[in-house]
Amino acid sequence: MKNYKEIEKDAALYSWWDKNQILLKNKITGGIFRLKIEYDEGAWHPRTDCDNLCTITSCRNNNWDIGDEHISRDEMSEWRNKMNEKATRGEIWQAPVYMYDHSGQTISLSDFGDKWDSGICAIIWVTKKKVLEEYPSATEENWKEFAKSAAENEIKLYDQYIRGDVYGYTLYKAEETEHKHISDGKTWTTTEWEWYEGVGGFYGDPVDDGLVDDAIAMVAGNNEIGDVVFVEEEEN
Repeated sequence: MKNYKEIEKDAALYSWWDKNQILLKNKITGGIFRLKIEYDEGAWHPRTDCDNLCTITSCRNNNWDIGDEHISRDEMSEWRNKMNEKATRGEIWQAPVYMYDHSGQTISLSDFGDKWDSGICAIIWVTKKKVLEEYPSATEENWKEFAKSAAENEIKLYDQYIRGDVYGYTLYKAEETEHKHISDGKTWTTTEWEWYEGVGGFYGDPVDDGLVDDAIAMVAGNNEIGDVVFVEEEEN
């Protein structure tokens, strides 16, 4: 049968995208698993498939299809004036959403500083009433901090979706079969990788944002997380 040796996590995950060969072993059961990480083409849309505290409003006539609601260019000036008045009265928190569009799109609450390929694509906003209802620890004095934090998290998630920075993984379990030559008695082993489990919907770097940890927990099953190690096949 094939033998596997334990290796450090950093070594196992080094250049994972190029080799896409991450092997895990459950030391209790002896099971060997191959972890394959892929882009999640069917990921949930963070604005239409998820609940959000904030609203993103954009101009229907611009070149960027961003946001939850869209108003015409003719309506935009009046709408902005009303929102600015509400912000002055302390009824809402709002901020511009910037788009950088060059060989792909990315959004941020910070200005990209490129007058040719970037600009304001939308406004993200939320009412004070909604923030106070959502966060028990929010007060009249600090509610804008909660609003800004929520907006930053929502834009980060939305940006990851727009950039295609969403991943899923599939686990395959090694099923080894030992064969033997009748003539000389020599043996060899073949390995078939059988589908074990698949999970998607991981936004951001798969190594840093929980995907690998989730896969390890899946391999552990009823055992402890520490019972799962990274391995590689030993050379004969």
